[in-house]
Parts: sequence; structure tokens; C-alpha cells
Amino acid sequence: MAPIAFSRRLLGVGLLALCVTVLTGCQSAPKVLDPMRAVWVTRSDYRTADDIDRVMDNCAQAGFNAVIFQVRGNGTVFYPSDIEPWAEQYDYQDPGYDPLAHAIDQARARDMELHAWVNVMPAWRGPAEPTNPDQLYHTHPEWFWYDANGNRQPLNHVVGERRRGWYASVNPCLPEVRAYLVDVFREIVSRYDVDGLHLDYIRFPNEPVVRGEKIPDYPHDARTLALFHEATGKTPQSDPEAWNDWRTEQVNTLVADIHAMVRDENPRAVLSSAAGSVRELSLIH
Repeated sequence: MAPIAFSRRLLGVGLLALCVTVLTGCQSAPKVLDPMRAVWVTRSDYRTADDIDRVMDNCAQAGFNAVIFQVRGNGTVFYPSDIEPWAEQYDYQDPGYDPLAHAIDQARARDMELHAWVNVMPAWRGPAEPTNPDQLYHTHPEWFWYDANGNRQPLNHVVGERRRGWYASVNPCLPEVRAYLVDVFREIVSRYDVDGLHLDYIRFPNEPVVRGEKIPDYPHDARTLALFHEATGKTPQSDPEAWNDWRTEQVNTLVADIHAMVRDENPRAVLSSAAGSVRELSLIH
């Protein structure tokens, strides 16, 4: 597989639009026989099994042949997991059924594919901390973003006189974070007969929440800076271009690790991504 090179202006974009053709590889690539007519189903679109039935009826009647079904939003999940707690939408408790398994059954009954949609980097969304002590925000605070002053990425952003909650993300520059995320997604592709794994926020989600907001140069925790110095002998201040390139490569490494896991666990599954526009993307052969 040819590595992917990205302009520094695309910091942390990683996979992007070529994910299916590049990351599935040539030897075991799933064959797309028909055009995919897919629809996203967000985690806010369902709660009960009846909700999922209605969603699948609507999707089939609208002519879709694939459903991108969200099962992980911010460090909580919509299937029984040994790693992460049930979603806050279920009050962190078993709802009495398996939403992902039910969605797969209902999609297949209507001749549709089911692709499990996961948010990758986001680990909580504000404006308040999670009430479950087993959620990532509490169990691994060292995995989140910190600025140069040692301040953790805030949950709240000021919009006029209001505060708006946004995603707080884990740091893909840390090897243990990458290994953790791979294990989370391994649960899905090894336990469920999904047709694909769909990666959202496979990047540094560093867009401004408030217009004109200045985003700190995340991540600047001591361990990340030490890893960068170990790899390059530099500091972010001494070589900003190398700093950008190195951070981007950590996301690419995560994508490669996820790809290798999917190929091992479920070779027929498609790996795809929600991607922004790309102006400077090239392949190195």
C-alpha cells in the first residue's frame, strides 16, 4: 500500500476521501458491484428497537442500499462493550436490546448494507462533564488535549452571553491512545457482521466553535512534546513545519493500524471515512 502524503495545511486529516480505494489494498479489496446509495443515521435518530425498524423502513423506501449507522459518538457506545460504557442517551445503562445487532438484522432484511459509523477522536461533548465515572473523560484525563500552559481543552466555548458545548478529543499522538481506539473498533468488526466501518473525525477536530476563535496549538502536553523531540530532535517552535508533519503522521499511523485490524478481523468489510475537501493530496509510490 502506498503511503499518503498530506500538505501541512491539512494537519491531521489522515484518511480523507481515498480511504476505500487506498486502505483496502489490492489483494483483498471488497468489490463494489453496484453504486452505493448510502444514508447516515445519527445516534439521535433512534432509541428503541421500533425506532430502528421505522428508520430502516424509511431508508429502504427511499431507495438506499446502505445505511451508515452511528454507534459511537464520544467515548460511549450503542452496543454492549467490554471497553466503553453505554451511551448517555441510555443513561449509561443496557437498554434491554443491542441496537447495532438489531440494526444489522433489520438492514439485511431489507437488502441493505449496514456500516458501523464511529466518531474517532471525540471523547466527550459538553457543556458538562460526564456523570459516569467510567467514562474516558474521568478514567484517562492524560489522554486529552492540553495547551502550552497545561490547560485541558475546555468543554465550553463562549458565544455571546451563552456557552456552547463542543467535543473534547483524545490525543492521537500518544501510542496508548491509538492502541485503545483500535481495540474499541476491533470489538465492532470482530463481534458483528458489519459491511463496513465508517470513520468520522479521523483528524484533529480543531475547527473554531465560535467565529474568529483562536485554537491553541494542541497538543502541548509534556509527553507529546517529548515524543516529538525523540522522533525529530526538534521542538514545535524550532521547526513548525516538522511539528505539523509529525502530528499529521500520527493520525496516518492510527488509520494504518485500524486498517490492519479490519483486514485481520473482517477482510470483506469496507473501511470508509467522512472527509472534508482536499486541495493538496498526493500519493507516494
